[in-house]
Amino acid sequence: PGLVMTPGVGGLPGTTFRGLGSNTAIFSLESSVAQYVDGIYLGHARNYVSPFYDVDRVEMIKGTQSTLLGKNTSLGAISIVNKRPTDEFGYTLRFVHSFTIDGNRAEGAVNIPLSDTVQLRAAAFASQEEGFMYNDFKDRSEPRLTDLSGRLSLAFQPTETIDATLIYQHDRRRSRGQVIQVLTDPGGVIAARGVAIGRPVNVVADRINSAGSDPLGGTIAGPDTMDDQDTNRLNAIVNFEIGDHTLTSQTSYVRWDTPRVTDLDFTAANLFNLVDRERDRIFAQELRIASPGGGTLQYLAGVYFYKNKYIYDRTFGSSPSNTVGFPFTGVSTGQAVQKTQTISAFVSATVELLDGLKVSGGARYTREKKEGTFFRNSTGALAGPFPTLAFATYTPKITHPLDYDFGLQYKPNEDLLFYASHSKGSKSGGFQDFPTTIAGAPYSPETAYSTELGMKWNLRGGNYVTAAVFNTLVKDFQTGYTSAVGNPAVSQTVIGNSDIRSRGFEANGAFRPLPNLKLNASIVYAKGIFLDDFPVATAAVARKGDPLTRAPRWSGQVGIDYDKDVGGGLNVFAGASVDWASTALHQFIVPQPDAPKLEKHQLFDAKIGIRDEDDGWEFAVIGTNLTDKRYAVFATSVSAGGTGVGNRAFYGAINRPRVIALQFTLKH
Repeated sequence: PGLVMTPGVGGLPGTTFRGLGSNTAIFSLESSVAQYVDGIYLGHARNYVSPFYDVDRVEMIKGTQSTLLGKNTSLGAISIVNKRPTDEFGYTLRFVHSFTIDGNRAEGAVNIPLSDTVQLRAAAFASQEEGFMYNDFKDRSEPRLTDLSGRLSLAFQPTETIDATLIYQHDRRRSRGQVIQVLTDPGGVIAARGVAIGRPVNVVADRINSAGSDPLGGTIAGPDTMDDQDTNRLNAIVNFEIGDHTLTSQTSYVRWDTPRVTDLDFTAANLFNLVDRERDRIFAQELRIASPGGGTLQYLAGVYFYKNKYIYDRTFGSSPSNTVGFPFTGVSTGQAVQKTQTISAFVSATVELLDGLKVSGGARYTREKKEGTFFRNSTGALAGPFPTLAFATYTPKITHPLDYDFGLQYKPNEDLLFYASHSKGSKSGGFQDFPTTIAGAPYSPETAYSTELGMKWNLRGGNYVTAAVFNTLVKDFQTGYTSAVGNPAVSQTVIGNSDIRSRGFEANGAFRPLPNLKLNASIVYAKGIFLDDFPVATAAVARKGDPLTRAPRWSGQVGIDYDKDVGGGLNVFAGASVDWASTALHQFIVPQPDAPKLEKHQLFDAKIGIRDEDDGWEFAVIGTNLTDKRYAVFATSVSAGGTGVGNRAFYGAINRPRVIALQFTLKH
């Protein structure tokens, strides 16, 4: 409960917990809710594009974490742990066919013990789908997406006191066609462009676009919308038993490259394209030592080194032979490079003061240095909003925060736990991707303070209740907002710093009225607001008390699951759930009160199937968004799409439609 993930420009998802998280499409920005895969810190939002398969568990941290994972985060973490090799032979195969999007997905894994001390696990993933956005100009569904991925994990135990795991994963993603469309065009600006080129433009939020880059209206042909990504991830984890203690070394290297083309004129002609390419290189080394478990005092200490080089190239503009009155002429090309080097030391401990009463605390000292360079060349009308900037090296940003956490746990009995915690976490600043001026490129670090009180009650038999109240204050939150620059205005995202807060409560639980029937529910209330006008120095885009973007105040889920043994080794199972959320903003109210919102919605999902536990097979029918609910999952203004409140065009993406899938699984 409380997790919201929405897509954005350039395949950049926005991830928030309890209404808090990075809310912007600045590609170089490190996420306030970061992702970890097998312990590797993956800070850029683009890392969430990697496929998800052969997973052992997913762990969520809602709020600041400074000592649990390799690198500190300010507002939360999602830790994905994939399955590791074991000493038993086994395999899993799964195939899914999804109607509506005409998708086929296959994944599998095999575990092979090569000897008493060496085990191998190989996993693979392949997915292809035709998409759910209909392009009425090209008469096809988009985006056509293909994902291929493979992972090899090798575990070996050379001695009784040493064990090592090597993990390598390669991902290959190819997408053709775009998922964005015009959502509103009250002034008829976009529709008029279609008239000018002789091709109508769809301007209704109905999962239909009219995108293309054909040589119409005097333009030359341009590139089609595409989005590719190739990722390589290497991870080495070695554990040394030193007496009763465990020393762990983790070494990781990640490299990915993602070129993209986005059609931003929303017509069939080649008028205005955005060409991006991101490249990321990560090296990290962690050493940590842990005390034996089960004692009165348990502790963990370590050091962490992180080095990242991020390169972002951007070219956008119009066709040089544009003769249809499109307001932009010229081309703007630039490159931003950002280098990060981090060294940190951390320690955490838990002490049992009395029977059932524990005190915990931890601290992390970090020294992080960020360096950056930028240049841009612009011609024509684009030289106004994006002036040519000579190659410049930014003044390095060096931060050295001390983050911490402490907590209290009390267990009056084995089934009941009360806790209280407070933590401080930070995230360093950085530099804008495509700044208007060199002086305006830097933005400041953000610091979060989280306090939580809660309880967990195990009612036995699969029944439980958890509840918590929370308050998170973020100083200098890295706030992204859309700004119209130049005349004609080009829509771009910039970052500033503001103070924000989220407070509220959440609860979830499960209840089994019958042995074969399980009910579950969750609810979250999170009121995320600005604490001051933002920005203070210029015309405010958000006022004190205004809600944050991508932050529904209410959200939750209600579900039911049924599983029945019908004899002969067969089990019939079924389930249904409703996910719901209240209205949230895509853009700030002050500058864009007419922007489409993330409307309140309820999504109905269901499944039914049969399995044979003895022979290891399962067949299921799965339906998502069964009522075909439709709403915008992100929205932003169209460049030169009109002026004045109520007269501007907005583009964005619509959520996935109703999809029925057939799934077959084979296990041993």
